[in-house]
Amino acid sequence: MHHAATEAPDLFARHRTLLEQAVAATESRKHWTPYPESPSKSVYGEDAAYLGEAAFREQIGRPFDLPGHPAEGRVAPEEHSPYGFPLGISYPRLSPASAVAAAKDATAAWRKAGPDTRAGVAAEILARLNAASFEIAHAVQHTTGQAFVMAFQAGGPHAQDRGLEAVANAWAAQKKN
Repeated sequence: MHHAATEAPDLFARHRTLLEQAVAATESRKHWTPYPESPSKSVYGEDAAYLGEAAFREQIGRPFDLPGHPAEGRVAPEEHSPYGFPLGISYPRLSPASAVAAAKDATAAWRKAGPDTRAGVAAEILARLNAASFEIAHAVQHTTGQAFVMAFQAGGPHAQDRGLEAVANAWAAQKKN
């Protein structure tokens, strides 16, 4: 029988070069990004825009679930797009106290994982978010009223840049200790 940990990909190895480049960029303060802000087909792929919009449309009228995460009921699906249609998406409800308790329960394992594993996991999360940039852009557009390109940039690459900067700074600081 195999354990999940032995079957898990080495996310740090997968993202090590990215993390090293991000640390170098934060130290030099020169502009650098692995997440292009243009929603062009040549950057994200021929079908990315279509698939992202389709993924967003599939969420309309359905519950948004987070399997494996605690929940204390649901937030009612009352939100409407500023562009004139109901989103009809319900969300898991979690009290702040329960969220803090769940985070505290995960602390020991997260600490034990070490800086490289934590950075690798965070970089993988950012990679997956980047791959979903078009879907996220539609969600941002239809919850904020922003134009699509602004929603794409702010909800996608710009946010991912800030996330990577935080991960790089945290990883570098932890490696110094």
